[in-house]
Amino acid sequence: MAEDLGRPYATDPIAPYFGVTSSWAVSDWKVYACDTGQGHTTDVDEVADVYNTRVGPVFARASKGRYVPEFTAGGVLKGGDVADCRAKAKGDAVIVLYADRRVGGVLAHGVPPSVTIENGKLSVAGRPSVVVGSRSGTADGAGLVAHEIGHTLGWPHVPLSGPSHPLPGVSDYANLTNLMSSGDSVAAWNRYVVGWSQALVHRSTRKYRLEAPGEGNGDFVIIPGGEPGAFYTVAAGSDGVEIHWVDQQSSARAACRSQKRQGFPVCFGTGTEIRAIAPPPDQSDTLQPLPPWTPRTIGWRVGQTETVGSVSVHVIDLVGEPGAYRAATVEIRGDAPKLWSSEIGDTSREKDDTGPGYETNTRGTAGSDDDRAASSISFVDITRDDPSSGDIAFLVSRGITKGCNPPANDRFCPDEPVTRGQMAAFLVRALSLPAGSTQFSDTRSHVFAADVAALANAGITRGCNPPSNDRFCPDEPVTRGQMAAFLVRALGLAASHLSFVDTAGHTFAANISALAAAGITRGCNPPANDRFCPDDYVTRAQMAAFLRRAVDR
Repeated sequence: MAEDLGRPYATDPIAPYFGVTSSWAVSDWKVYACDTGQGHTTDVDEVADVYNTRVGPVFARASKGRYVPEFTAGGVLKGGDVADCRAKAKGDAVIVLYADRRVGGVLAHGVPPSVTIENGKLSVAGRPSVVVGSRSGTADGAGLVAHEIGHTLGWPHVPLSGPSHPLPGVSDYANLTNLMSSGDSVAAWNRYVVGWSQALVHRSTRKYRLEAPGEGNGDFVIIPGGEPGAFYTVAAGSDGVEIHWVDQQSSARAACRSQKRQGFPVCFGTGTEIRAIAPPPDQSDTLQPLPPWTPRTIGWRVGQTETVGSVSVHVIDLVGEPGAYRAATVEIRGDAPKLWSSEIGDTSREKDDTGPGYETNTRGTAGSDDDRAASSISFVDITRDDPSSGDIAFLVSRGITKGCNPPANDRFCPDEPVTRGQMAAFLVRALSLPAGSTQFSDTRSHVFAADVAALANAGITRGCNPPSNDRFCPDEPVTRGQMAAFLVRALGLAASHLSFVDTAGHTFAANISALAAAGITRGCNPPANDRFCPDDYVTRAQMAAFLRRAVDR
């Protein structure tokens, strides 16, 4: 694959070179033992079984089944050293175990494919690999291997934010929550760069309902930091609300400095700096102030508030038990800077489905009616540079949307999930549906009651609680699969055999296939676009794109 060097955000407006990093998640791993003459007793079949039992589930949980590495035994290789064995190993991704009498414990190293620059393009070569050394060559090191596979995905260490401690390893490994430091959870940003989670960009004060990885869609919030490539993330985690600082220009990272020397305009993969912003250390059992690098979990609990940049993050609610929280409600108070007005380098080309969390289509050309409409958008949270501006302008010009904050209606709230009631209003206006009389028990006196009734009379919705279907659930967010069903019924789209890898056996598989065949959706993971993400929520900006394609066919 190749991507333009000078356009790091061409495939995603947030993650540099997303098309590169999202391709590194290789599922098939071969496990080898390296015989260098120092002796080996490793049973690679047994080790592969351990990895399947202990390593695979870590990634399956973090990705909600999108990435489940599988391990098979590759056998024993003879070589002069581990590098020789690794060169002889066969497979899309390899793990090589070796014996070294000089190793006191277990020594491991994970390496992603290499990225170089050729004629202004990024060139990717090699394959993910992990080497594991021990005195006997028999250590399975399952927890360590999961960590090293994280590095092959381009994930850096995720230390606690604060001063470094002089003792080796304490700074990087004091974060007891994160897989890349000491725990087993995966930071929101690391999930994003491989396409497992969606991001909502915070603009002004609002509440967010966030689900932990494995428990829901894993959506998280980005709070712009005022500089290109610098921002905070807020996510739900098993230990509480996780807050991280992300810097794609950090001179603190040796990998970033190396990438800059090679000519990359912005850092990515292990060159990105990620730091966990944790609550202060627990002082309950000591009279001595604990240093900020004290090893601990990073979750913020109910009632705690932290100021990050120009906003404050307040934890309102946590669902579940400590160590096993499933969801969180947070309020982010204050206005955030714009993410960035234009990406680093030339990213002016049109974007379609620009990445996880984005379902946009700026098809208008310079000087077109759509461009002129986009330039006149009066929403304070949408600018001409926003990738969704053309789609939103299309909806405004046809009276399909007015805004999200009546009566002022000066905001569009592009990153907020669309509710079922809002979806009804969008479709009724877009398709000019006649009024209806159908009522559900939970829509009486609701602001969208008339729209829901029109939708039901047109046969586009049946309800949300089969088989009785006496409720519509107007305030619940719409998933991409549900959205597909709404649009297919509304437009009368024909069935199709097209499919995505994550829709087989899904309730809405047939609807999604029909939507894809009609050109209304392309997928959720460009450039491959082999997934649809049917259980992810639809944002208002995404809905603008879907409706524009549906109406303007």
